[in-house]
Amino acid sequence: MIRNIDQDKAIHWAEASLKMTFAEEQKEAIKKSFSGCVHIITGGPGTGKNTITKAILLITERLTDKIILAAPTGRAAKRMTEITGKKAFTIHSLLEFDFKKEGLRKIGTIL
Repeated sequence: MIRNIDQDKAIHWAEASLKMTFAEEQKEAIKKSFSGCVHIITGGPGTGKNTITKAILLITERLTDKIILAAPTGRAAKRMTEITGKKAFTIHSLLEFDFKKEGLRKIGTIL
């Protein structure tokens, strides 16, 4: 977790900033995102993934600049970049295998 925040106030602020009202399920997903550092948002078409992602990003950008967006496929990363205006990566492009350490390592200055 980045730090404790007034979740309801943050959600209300995000709704006003994005000029929309979130569904209760979206509010719940946004609140759950404040409980950890890694967030995985899944769902079929039209379930609000883009809206949830925009809201979480909007709120967390006020708290930290250490945010990395990642998706399982190139197409999904491209779509995430389009909806957020922030560069998204594929998960595998963020990770490299370090044979000396026999594990994954961070690349460049991204992480």
